[in-house]
Amino acid sequence: MDKIFIFSLLAILFAIGIAILKLIFPKQKSPTGFEAYLKGRKADQEGDYSKAMEWYLKAVDQGNAEAEICIGFYYDKGLGVVQDQKEAKRWYQKAADKGLAVAQNNMGVIYRDGIVVSKDYQEAMEWFQKAAEQEYAWAEYNIGYLFL
Repeated sequence: MDKIFIFSLLAILFAIGIAILKLIFPKQKSPTGFEAYLKGRKADQEGDYSKAMEWYLKAVDQGNAEAEICIGFYYDKGLGVVQDQKEAKRWYQKAADKGLAVAQNNMGVIYRDGIVVSKDYQEAMEWFQKAAEQEYAWAEYNIGYLFL
């Protein structure tokens, strides 16, 4: 009987010790897509575009479409990467296909201005309309611009 009591007491003390260690040294979890996106935004605001790109890529790996727009913008403007309009379009396309109005508007601009594609006002209008349906004001402006 004494052995069972001692064994039970040791098991309880062991479990308490593990619980205390978990409280003192919590397991570091990897950030979610949104958390990684926010860390990218913070690095962007600090002007650390390379670090921001790292966070945006992590966010994309976890399914964050907003980060795809940011990566597209970085390639579009050459922020922290070599400027590459084709790569910018590729990232904008990914986000636009997921229904993000900003990316849909950017795709419209690409087709309207003939950036890495032939100018195609019909295609531009389709992208602008998708964004405008989400009440994205720049897309509404761009639709008007096409009629000038």
